[in-house]
Amino acid sequence: MKRGSAPPEALPFRRERVLAAGLLTLLAPVPLVFAESLAPAIFAVWALLLGLHLLFVAKGTILVLPNWVLNLIGLLVFVLVFRYRFGLRSLLRTAVVLLLLTTLVKLAAVRRESDLAVVLSLAAFLFIGSLATSFHVSILLFVIPYAALAWAVLVRWSLWRELAGAQEEWRRAGAREIPRPRQVAAAVAAVLAAAAPFFLLLPRVRSPYVRGIQADSREVWTGFSENVDPGVAGTLKLSERVYLRIGGDLAASNEPGSLRLRTLAFSSWDGRSWSKPKGGSRMMPFQAGSWVRLASTEDGDGLPGRTLLVDLLPLHSKYVPVPSGAGAMRLAGSGLRQTGFWLERDRLSNVLVPFTPDRNLQYEVNVGTAPLPDLRAPGPEDASRSPAGSASIRRFVEEKAGEPGPERSAEAVARALEREFQTRFSYSLEIPLRGKSPVEEFIFQQRRGHCEAFATAMAVALREVGIPTRLVTGFLGAEAGLFGNTWVVRGKNAHAWVEAWCGPERGWVAFDPTPQAGWPSVEKASWLRSLRNAGEDVEFFYDRWVLSFGESDQGEIVRSLRDAYEKAGSWLAAAARPLARGKWLAAAGAGVVLALAAVWLAACLSGMKFPRLSRFLIPSRRLAPASSAYRTVQRQLLKKGLRITPATAPAEMLAAAATLGPRVAAVLSEVVTLYVQESFGDRGPSGPERERLDRLVRELKRLLRKDPTREEARTVRAKA
Repeated sequence: MKRGSAPPEALPFRRERVLAAGLLTLLAPVPLVFAESLAPAIFAVWALLLGLHLLFVAKGTILVLPNWVLNLIGLLVFVLVFRYRFGLRSLLRTAVVLLLLTTLVKLAAVRRESDLAVVLSLAAFLFIGSLATSFHVSILLFVIPYAALAWAVLVRWSLWRELAGAQEEWRRAGAREIPRPRQVAAAVAAVLAAAAPFFLLLPRVRSPYVRGIQADSREVWTGFSENVDPGVAGTLKLSERVYLRIGGDLAASNEPGSLRLRTLAFSSWDGRSWSKPKGGSRMMPFQAGSWVRLASTEDGDGLPGRTLLVDLLPLHSKYVPVPSGAGAMRLAGSGLRQTGFWLERDRLSNVLVPFTPDRNLQYEVNVGTAPLPDLRAPGPEDASRSPAGSASIRRFVEEKAGEPGPERSAEAVARALEREFQTRFSYSLEIPLRGKSPVEEFIFQQRRGHCEAFATAMAVALREVGIPTRLVTGFLGAEAGLFGNTWVVRGKNAHAWVEAWCGPERGWVAFDPTPQAGWPSVEKASWLRSLRNAGEDVEFFYDRWVLSFGESDQGEIVRSLRDAYEKAGSWLAAAARPLARGKWLAAAGAGVVLALAAVWLAACLSGMKFPRLSRFLIPSRRLAPASSAYRTVQRQLLKKGLRITPATAPAEMLAAAATLGPRVAAVLSEVVTLYVQESFGDRGPSGPERERLDRLVRELKRLLRKDPTREEARTVRAKA
């Protein structure tokens, strides 16, 4: 034995337990790498060292570091962790590195039973850390196999502890087959099923105690901040990331403009960029579950039309996308869980919440059969009336669309200019507005651009002829989900358009000057995209009902159960009314039930047996041959009135069967002998013995059909 190794008899099953604990430890921190809570290089070095140690252990060399080496490692760990902590300023990463080093050192210093328990505890902490810092649904692909592996290891661990004084028993082949894969799968499934009620009922905390070190994956885009520069082509338009999921019937057709989600409108143009006027927001108080009216008109007080359920993933913005012309909205689900939330509406009819949500926000929106107009008129000094002062742009509008007046409405001018941009210009994401006069260069030189360039050009141009305008950013169109009326809105659905004031009767009307080649549409997905949507649906379900499950969801479950209970009570009361009119029928039914109960009770008290029920009391399906015969014999004895149960010991059953005669006892004794050999001697019956079992069972059934006492007396007389 090499120096530094420990004698194997010092700790029973040391090699097996070190390998098992090392395997659990090696796999536990894997999700930390993907959650960016652990540097891949550090994990690779740690896994290499741990793997080498386990390789030595597997070959029979169990290394045990002396105390002076452990003290030196402790000093080095303190220095390294100190520098690591104040170099990266990450408490979580420091704790993870310290935990990894401690686990590695502890595995190389196992001397006592308590050391093994500490290693298992450290592996459990690494596993918990992986769960606490991983927020993607793919963590389940790690948790379930790891739980199955841990279950098998821990069951074997308990066997090692029990067999510590009789190690020769562990060398039996039967002991090493425990637990079997089917048993492990059943046990893990039972644990997950038992955990579900606790997940639903345990109190919720407002925010997690541990967060992963997530990389800053926010994209740089324009359109949802409080300033928009149309000279910068936003990357959001190229993103496939899902930002909204909408449940409900969006539209009867798949026309490109059938869904517009209005997010943020701007009215101040400084010649280079758009900005939102400061102030002017009005709080819209609401109670939980109450509707908040959005439209200024008094029409639709009964909230006609359809209701859409919107799940908004974090947009890194306080502004909430709402369908154009929506009549009312209310927070629901995850929206109600946000403490201190309320709704605001500013002068441009933007809907916002008081701070930027860091998780999904759920709300319902009522959308009428026809969009409700926004009749809030701009004031005389409103920024939406401020022209750029370009004579060339004014001449362009008068030439292409005319000038508003008594004979030509503002809406007609806007429609004509909209058609001019849609048909005479072309769409491109690669040519933004630039130059000293970006709008003039776009109209007279480039004549190509993205949606923000078209919306900016039309909004500025209409102001030159006295029509108030504002630029609106949001989303256009959606993609059908895989199941039901579920619609997905991605980053590529981001869009910009124009709202123009068309008089007090029409209010603000939406116009979209972008050529239809740049319009996202409401579309059905291909089967390949549908499969991807299904995966995203699973991810969204996990985010919504696992990560974001909170107090309001628990309250909703309680309310649903209460409503179901009340409906069931109402249904039973309604069903009982006809019986109340004919009381004799109810009395007759009650009499029949009481009579059947009395007969059953009398039969039980008199000792009457129900043989057909015995098959459910002592099952024999899918048993080994001797065990099946043993259970069959038990059922036959139960029919004869013996007081036995499936838990009755074989010796007790033999003693009880002796009262039925020596012949019955002799036959039963052979069956019991084969059963004990099969169950406890690790030896099943051979072919001839199986045939003998069948004959014994038939013989026992024949004997029990007769009176055993008379049969025995007849045999004695014959011999005499």
